[in-house]
Amino acid sequence: MNTIIIYALTILVLIHSYKFRGVYKTLIFLFGAIVVSGFVENFASIFGGYYYPATELILFYYKCPFDVCLGWFIITYCCGYFSHILIGNGQGSFPAWGIGSNLERGIDKKFFKITFFRSAFAAYIAVNFDFFMDPVAVENGWWIWETYSFYILGVPLINYFGWFFLVFWFLFFYDLVITHFKDSKNIIISGFWVLAILASTQLTGFILGIFSEILSSPMIRNGGTVYLDMQITPERTIGLLITLLLTTILIGLIMISSKAPNKFPEQKHSNVIWKILPSIIMLIFWADVLIVAFLTSPLMVFIGFTFDIFFLGICVYIIINKNLNKIIMKGSE
Repeated sequence: MNTIIIYALTILVLIHSYKFRGVYKTLIFLFGAIVVSGFVENFASIFGGYYYPATELILFYYKCPFDVCLGWFIITYCCGYFSHILIGNGQGSFPAWGIGSNLERGIDKKFFKITFFRSAFAAYIAVNFDFFMDPVAVENGWWIWETYSFYILGVPLINYFGWFFLVFWFLFFYDLVITHFKDSKNIIISGFWVLAILASTQLTGFILGIFSEILSSPMIRNGGTVYLDMQITPERTIGLLITLLLTTILIGLIMISSKAPNKFPEQKHSNVIWKILPSIIMLIFWADVLIVAFLTSPLMVFIGFTFDIFFLGICVYIIINKNLNKIIMKGSE
C-alpha cells in the first residue's frame, strides 16, 4: 500500500510541476532529487550508518529503495512550493518569471536573499515532516540505524541535520541556477545544475562528518551499536561503483532533459484545486504515515495531528488570498 501511494503521489506532483513549471524544470527537478537522495542514501548504507531490510515488490537504487528517492522528491517539491507561497509574494522560480534573471546585471541581491530564506523555510518544513516519519519508520523496521550517535525517538540527531542541509542546498541551487540562467541554453543550465547538486552533497557530507564525530563521542551518544566505519573493502568498492554508475545514468538524464521544451500548458487558473494540490498531497502522505503511527506510537499520532493544521492552513491561505491567486496566474501565463 505504501508503494502504491508513493507512486500515485509522484504522478500527481509531476502533473502539478508540469502545469506550473513546464516540462524541462519538472524533469530536471525529478532527476536531480533522485541523484541527491539516491547517492546519499546509498553512501550511508554502504558504510554502515543504517540499512534497509529486504523488501519485496519494491525497486531499488542499489541498497536504497526507489520509493525513498520518490518520497524525497515529493516532500522537497511540496515544501519548496509552500515556501514560494509564503515568502516573497510568490516571486521567483515558482511562477514562470521572476526577479534575478538579468544576466547582464548579475544575480539580484533581493532574489538571492529571498531564495536563501525560502530554502531554509522549506528545509525546516521537511525536517518537521521527517521528525514525524522517521521514528514511525524505525519502529516498523522500514530502515534500521546502527551507528553510535545521539538518538531522539530511535533516530540519530545527525539524520535531521542531514535532511535540513540537503533540502536547503538542493532548493537553493535549484532556484538560483534554474531561474537565474533561464535565458541561457538549457544544456548549460543542466551542467550548472549537476555541478551544484554534486557540490551540495559534498558540502553536506563534510558538515555531517564533523557532526557525526562529535555525536558519536562516549560523552554524548545514547544509542547505536557500532562506530561509523569508513574503511574501503572490496564489497564497498563494488557498491560504490554500482551507485556511481546509477548516478551517472541519472546525470545523463538531467542533460538529456535540457532538450525538453520549456513551455507551459494552457491552464484554467480559476481551478483552485491545482493551487492547493501540494497541500493535499502532503496530507495524504501524512495520513499514510499517521495510520501506521496509530498502530505503533500514540505519541507520534499526537505530533502528526498537530502538523496537519499547517497543511490545512496553507490550503485556506491560498483559497482566501486573492492577491496570491493573481500572482500565480500572472506568473504562469
